[in-house]
Amino acid sequence: MKDMQKKGQWRAYPGLYPAVILVLVLTMLSAIVVLVTYTDRRPALQKAGTGAASKQQTGNLNNKASAPPKKTAKTGSSANSGQPQIIPVLCYHHIVNDPKNKLAVPPALLEQHLKFLRASGYQGISLKMLKDNLEHGKALPQKPILLTFDDGWKDQSVFAVPILNKYKFGATFFVYDEAITWNGSDFMTRADLLRLKSLGYDIASHTWSHPSLIKRASETYAAYVNRMNIQLKRSKLWLEQTLKQEIYCLAYPYGLYDSVAVKAAADAGYKLAFTVNGGVNYQGGQSKLLLKRIIVTKYSSPDMLARKLNVTPFHVLKCSPEDGAYLATTAPIISARLSGLNDVDTRTIHFAIDYRGAATTYTVAEDHLSAAISSHPAVKPGFHFLSIEGRGKRGNIYNTTWGFYVAKPSVTAAKTAPVAINKHTSPAGR
Repeated sequence: MKDMQKKGQWRAYPGLYPAVILVLVLTMLSAIVVLVTYTDRRPALQKAGTGAASKQQTGNLNNKASAPPKKTAKTGSSANSGQPQIIPVLCYHHIVNDPKNKLAVPPALLEQHLKFLRASGYQGISLKMLKDNLEHGKALPQKPILLTFDDGWKDQSVFAVPILNKYKFGATFFVYDEAITWNGSDFMTRADLLRLKSLGYDIASHTWSHPSLIKRASETYAAYVNRMNIQLKRSKLWLEQTLKQEIYCLAYPYGLYDSVAVKAAADAGYKLAFTVNGGVNYQGGQSKLLLKRIIVTKYSSPDMLARKLNVTPFHVLKCSPEDGAYLATTAPIISARLSGLNDVDTRTIHFAIDYRGAATTYTVAEDHLSAAISSHPAVKPGFHFLSIEGRGKRGNIYNTTWGFYVAKPSVTAAKTAPVAINKHTSPAGR
């Protein structure tokens, strides 16, 4: 009955129904216009916010004592994680089946690595992409990785390149020129380098003849400068003339360096230089002449590789000895001051010297943690790797690495580099 009454009311006012419909349609159109206008404005508002964050981020990257850089859209990473974009670099040598050689990675294992990297979302980058990111903050892929091959072995060209092509990964080949000019069967030839270049691979210097770049105890400063001219400048010039392109990247032979060798590399015109200290890199986190690489061996399974890649670098306010220090003592004080440890379980922080764990003590302040090796045997003359590692509260790994050199005890301070050479050079990149 009520329904019939309602229908009667509509019949009593025949013009009312179309009017109501018209009002409803106009209301809906107005709502759509408002929604479209708001949607059009959102990207502009978001972009303006990102720009402000990027400007603030650039200031932090240029200040080593500031908080670690946050990921931003500028570097192709999440801006909400509060962690820097990690740039790992892998270091291969032989790509061949050789059970007696630890550094000989079988081709089948290399293929497993590349298959794992591709499945994990990693994208290969070039030297230019890395340089542009470190110098100018240009964006990298979300999960970048640089693959490097040292020494210029022939097996790299024969076995590695087809696998790299299959999985569409670029790579950098560090060659020492003297071996290339031998035209022997063990090393690549000039024609091999030109072929690699034509395929889009990077070629860079591993010096002229692969010696240590650290000043020898019996070497005068003038003799050292002359040796660096051969090892660094001659190598750079030969590659530039051969490949008809600028060479601005170096890998330190054996991963050995000190502050004087780093300065010599800069003076020779290199913009990037690589160690084998282990660990990962990030924009503003280390000198461009002390970039870290992870050595890959025949024991490096994909799972082991994953653990080494999935690390977060500590933000180091200060370390002792400094990276690249040249010391006359076999009993150095080894310590580090770290910040940004909100996610770190401080009980897990520990040092290692040359990959051997060392007793570590630490004190926690309001905005940083100071860690030190409480006791250690006298370190032998030569180069030493240092690392400090800890675990996050979710089980993730934090670490950082650096190195220092200890002179032979018979060499007094008056006769060696620390005093004499520091008059002419200063530690680079710090």
